[in-house]
Amino acid sequence: MNCPHCNVHIDEHPASRCLDAWVAEAVMDGRPFLTEDDCKASQTAWTFGQNRWVMSSLHSDGEGASFFRVPTYTADIAAAWEVVEKINDDSAMTLRWYNPDGRTSYFSVAFGFSKKIEAHADAAPLAICRAAIKTSVRD
Repeated sequence: MNCPHCNVHIDEHPASRCLDAWVAEAVMDGRPFLTEDDCKASQTAWTFGQNRWVMSSLHSDGEGASFFRVPTYTADIAAAWEVVEKINDDSAMTLRWYNPDGRTSYFSVAFGFSKKIEAHADAAPLAICRAAIKTSVRD
């Protein structure tokens, strides 16, 4: 499964604003845009910029969007935990830390009950985001 924006495989994708945007769209049901003006100009615009992301979320009646900054899901554990809470509405989550040889370590995150979807990374927020995307996006 490759990122729709940069075409990097999910298991190789680094923590970045690109991956934050993918999480916002695929998991958190948002639509990231560069600025509020870009959002008003085109409801499908994707422009990547430095820390200026905002997310548009239409109200349930389809009227009026609200705008807010896309969190740094892939780098901030508090933001990543919002992703866990969103996914955990439907499934269980397991977070493990491994240090198999005493030198290298990594985090493993799995979502699901009987058929677990798993991802690994050197930081917990990144592992959470990779697993959440695998859970939310079907090839």
